[in-house]
Amino acid sequence: NAQKIYEVIEEEENEIVKDIWDCRKISGVRIPAIDRKGYSLNFNMYPKFYKECMKKYFRTIITKKSIAQCLNIHIALTGFFEVFSEMNYQDRFLKKITREDIEKYIVHLKDKYRGKSVTYVNKFLAYPRTFLEYIKLANYDEAPEKEISFLIFQEDIPTRERDADRLQRVKFVPAPILQELDNNIMKLDRPELIPIYVLLRETGWRGIDILNLRYNNCLEKIWNSKEDRYNYYLCGEITKTGIAQLKIPIRDAVVKMLEECIQTAEQKSNDDNNPKKYLFNIYEGKNKGMPIPKHRLLDSIQRLIKEKNILDENGTLFHFKTHAL
Repeated sequence: NAQKIYEVIEEEENEIVKDIWDCRKISGVRIPAIDRKGYSLNFNMYPKFYKECMKKYFRTIITKKSIAQCLNIHIALTGFFEVFSEMNYQDRFLKKITREDIEKYIVHLKDKYRGKSVTYVNKFLAYPRTFLEYIKLANYDEAPEKEISFLIFQEDIPTRERDADRLQRVKFVPAPILQELDNNIMKLDRPELIPIYVLLRETGWRGIDILNLRYNNCLEKIWNSKEDRYNYYLCGEITKTGIAQLKIPIRDAVVKMLEECIQTAEQKSNDDNNPKKYLFNIYEGKNKGMPIPKHRLLDSIQRLIKEKNILDENGTLFHFKTHAL
C-alpha cells in the first residue's frame, strides 16, 4: 500500500510540472462520469512569462472546484491574457497594472465578445478578479502592486441574466408533447433506458448526473417516525455545481424501479466490467466500465417520437433534448 501511495504521488508530481495537465492523474480532482469538456488544462495558452504562475494557481483550485468549473476559469483567464496581448502589453504587465489599463481591457472585451450574453462576458471579469485577488493575497511575485479593489470594481462586472430573461431562451418540452412521451415511454425500443428517462422526470437533474449514479450508494432510506414509515432518497453527485452528495425524496413507485435497477447492476457487475459501480453501466466492448452514453437515450426517444408521430407546434417531429426535462 505504501508503494502504491508513493507511485500515485510521484505520478501527480510528474504531471503538474508539465505544460499540459491530464487532470485524471491528479488526486482529489472530481472527474465526471461522462467527458463533456475534456480533462486537459493547456498552460501553453498563457504567455510564457506567466505559465508557471498559472500552474501554481490552478494547483490550488483544481481539487476545490469541479473540473468543469476549472475549465471555465481556464477559458476566462486565457481570454484575459489574450486581450492584453492583443493590446500589445508585454511581460510583467500585471505588476504595474492600473485602473486605466483595466478600463481599456473592458472596452476591448466588450468589442471582442459583442453579441454574447452578459453571463458569458461576466466570467472574463469575475474570474480574473478572483485570480488577481488570490495572487495578491498569496504574495505571488507576479501580483499587481495596487489593491485589486482599485483595479476592477464590482460595477464593472455585468449583472447576470435575470431568471425570467434566461427562461425565455430555454427550450422546454411543451406539456402536450411531454404527456405523449410519458404515455409512450414504456414502448421505448431499448427498455433498459426507460429508468433513465423516469429518473430525469422525477428529479429534474441533468442527464450527466443521472448517468453518474452508483448502484452501491444511490438509494438511501430514512425512518420517518411521524408517518411510521421509511422515506426514500435518490443520492448522487451534481457535477456542475460540485455538490458531492445531494439527496432528494423520490416516490414509492420510482423506489421500486430503482431497487430493481440496483439489483440488476449488482448481479451483472464485477471489478473488471464495472469497477466504479455505475448504475447504468456498459458491461462489454471498448467502453466497458463506462456509463451508458446520453446519446443512446436521445436516439431511442427520437425513434419513439418518429414512430408515434409526436409533432411540435410547427407540425414537424419534435426534437428531444434531455436538458429540456
